[in-house]
Amino acid sequence: MSTIIILASIGIWFTWILPSAQVDISVTPKILDQEVDITLSTTESVVDIAGGIVPAKLETAEAAGEKIVETTGKKTVGEKAKGEVIIYNRTTLTKTFAKGTTLASGSLKYTLDSDISVASKSAGSDYIDVPGKTTAAITAATLGSESNLKAQSELTIMNFGRDSYVAKNESDLTGGTAEEIQVVAKEDQKSLVSALTEELLAQITSNIQESSPGEAAYLITSTAKINKEQYSAKVGEQAKTLQGNLTMSVSILHYRTSDVTELINSNIDQAIPAGFVRSPTPATVELTAETISDTGSQVKGQAKVQIALLPDWDITTLSSKLKGKSGGEIEEILKREIPGFQGASTLIVPKWLPPRFKTMPRNPKKILITISPAVI
Repeated sequence: MSTIIILASIGIWFTWILPSAQVDISVTPKILDQEVDITLSTTESVVDIAGGIVPAKLETAEAAGEKIVETTGKKTVGEKAKGEVIIYNRTTLTKTFAKGTTLASGSLKYTLDSDISVASKSAGSDYIDVPGKTTAAITAATLGSESNLKAQSELTIMNFGRDSYVAKNESDLTGGTAEEIQVVAKEDQKSLVSALTEELLAQITSNIQESSPGEAAYLITSTAKINKEQYSAKVGEQAKTLQGNLTMSVSILHYRTSDVTELINSNIDQAIPAGFVRSPTPATVELTAETISDTGSQVKGQAKVQIALLPDWDITTLSSKLKGKSGGEIEEILKREIPGFQGASTLIVPKWLPPRFKTMPRNPKKILITISPAVI
């Protein structure tokens, strides 16, 4: 008989007295949206509910980063064809042609490399006119092999008729080449700066949220300025990608999200649906500005406030449903009972309990339950 009593006592001790458990439940929060007219002011130190004024601090934040974009610019590079021509003067007067004078062979254009003077025509044997002539260096007006003109080609000079002046190349014009390369366009640099600026402003906002939980910030984007910029290539230079490094600053108004929710607490309490309570997680505030003072010390606009709600569950009742359960049974009960259930972690102590006793304690008072919003 004493043996039975001892065994029963051990069983009670292992199932009722010794074990305890902690169950951390995460749920998808229900989001409650509220809107309120708001004024952020650096001249106020306390919330003015009647006036909708929230105190704020004006500061300057800085961020640096880099970005790489594909270039879209196109540029033709190469060499211009060069060579010599003989210019003939069929008139009775000496003619001077200035450097840059245009010569043409069909659609191909060339220019003189220097000033030249061509003597007038003269009378030859049998009284046949002999045109004056001189040799001149010319260069194609455009890049490309198309201007590599074959020898014995005739070229007109400016708008003169060939009976007055004409030119001919005794040998090929050579050296003309052209290829299209990828270069940095002005728009590439502009789009890089725009995209990186947007990323840096988001980075500043994120840094504030991470370093100061419960605080929000309104970025006065009109004050954003680039303090330092560096690029891997200049506009017009050959490159397949463009890397930009920027350091920028912007004025920001810091304020507490709890101050904003204080403006609409009565509205929030009335809007919370039955079966839910406010989560301890700080509300998120999105401010849309309508007017900003010249100094940035005051911003008027509308705030959209999002409050996370959690199921208002009777923990005592839930503990009673979990007592003595294990593994899959626990999760099935939580899925069935908790709206928006996402997952749960369970810790049963002491850890050295034999496997057959590693269940929820039989005593519901030994089960500690917490419900928190899941990270989404």
